[in-house]
Amino acid sequence: MCLWIYISLLAVGCVSGEDVCTESSYGKEFIFGFADIPYYDYHGHRSDPVLTILVTSKRSTSFYISLPSTNSASKTPTLVKTRYYAYNYKEVTFNSSMINRFEDTGSRSFIKISSSDDISVLAMYNVNSYVITNPILPVNFLSSAYIVPSYSPNTVTHSKTQLLIVALNDSTSITLQSYHGIYLTKTLKPNEVYMYQDNRDLSGVSINSNHPIAVFSSIVPGSKSFSSHTRWNTAYLSMQVPPIGKYALHFIVPALPNEVQSYKVRIYSPSNLAKVEIHSTSSSTKITEVYERIYYEYNTKGSSTLEIVSNIPIMVVQIALSSTGEAMFMANVPATSQFLSNYWTYIKRPSYSSIPSSESTNTYIVTIRHEKAAGLLFDNEPVLHNPELVAHKTPLGNYSIFTIPMTSRDIVSHAVDEPFGLLVYGRSLTTDSESYSYGHYAGMEIKSDCTTTASPPIVG
Repeated sequence: MCLWIYISLLAVGCVSGEDVCTESSYGKEFIFGFADIPYYDYHGHRSDPVLTILVTSKRSTSFYISLPSTNSASKTPTLVKTRYYAYNYKEVTFNSSMINRFEDTGSRSFIKISSSDDISVLAMYNVNSYVITNPILPVNFLSSAYIVPSYSPNTVTHSKTQLLIVALNDSTSITLQSYHGIYLTKTLKPNEVYMYQDNRDLSGVSINSNHPIAVFSSIVPGSKSFSSHTRWNTAYLSMQVPPIGKYALHFIVPALPNEVQSYKVRIYSPSNLAKVEIHSTSSSTKITEVYERIYYEYNTKGSSTLEIVSNIPIMVVQIALSSTGEAMFMANVPATSQFLSNYWTYIKRPSYSSIPSSESTNTYIVTIRHEKAAGLLFDNEPVLHNPELVAHKTPLGNYSIFTIPMTSRDIVSHAVDEPFGLLVYGRSLTTDSESYSYGHYAGMEIKSDCTTTASPPIVG
């Protein structure tokens, strides 16, 4: 291990005299745009997904969902505000007529959510038996600078990658730039949504703006083929893009259950100075440099655990692959400095009449310092009385990983507020021989330099 890596890691959390702000992915105000992720059948006929919003809270609370009026031709339609009450969690489902279908900009394809108490918001798309789980970040988590994670589309009709940008402020100027020829600028109004679509992998595109914005990345696989030789690169993928945190230097990427044959890790850097070490439980250490707008890709077995350290803040994204090489989900991996000590979780199991409930499973994959593992609590009940019996050590040895069955809703916490990482992983059988997986990290916090240009409160 190189000395500069250890010096960098020791510096985390020991900063004095700096104006550092910390924001959690649990908040009171949220805004996001609909992703255009239709299903195309063998004949190219389109059907749109169903979107369910899952709101969780530590206690029962009321919240509001504001939608643009669907019967208004105005560029700034009236918002329709509806009150809901969450008894710790609440599901709200929208039909396909609300799904974004535009090619460029629009002002009807967003949702605003507000609450008097902190809540967590998960957007779940259900697309022809595929499930996409997409954690939504609160407004105060948003930034004006992003690096976009993405993936390769398929070489078939209708397959595309897309970036979705939602503006919060008036006269929001955005700039998209990449090394493969993308350079464009756009000015957006409050609540306006801009979509950029392409047939190329958009990984590494940088987005900068003069005001905070929300950014989403998604991939649509396109039409299916009758040919048995068609190899799928991707299913439906979508995630909200988080900003790169100030101390995002140390990442642990957990091994995944057996149906995930392999996974890719993509590493993104905001500058050309990132020196990165990748440690693996199944391979030798890899040392590399990562450059701005040029992602670095690492492939490994699904049973491998990685530990990644860097000298400057980076972003790490995990893409799970099936036995045929199809991408099943894409998830941002929080750095160890971004772990929380308390998560409020809920996931809706997909319900199809032909699928036995026993074939749909959900689990937690917990990453925690190994000497602290016995303090894990599920709904205030201890779950690991002898962690050593089920521990899976990380490559550098300071952390352990545990796979634990999940119920429909849990508060996952620690007895002495020890931070840990939590991946919510789901699997469901679609046919007698085919299953798919979906997953997301349950929450994170981000540390950044404090600024005076905070996001405005949501109105409506």
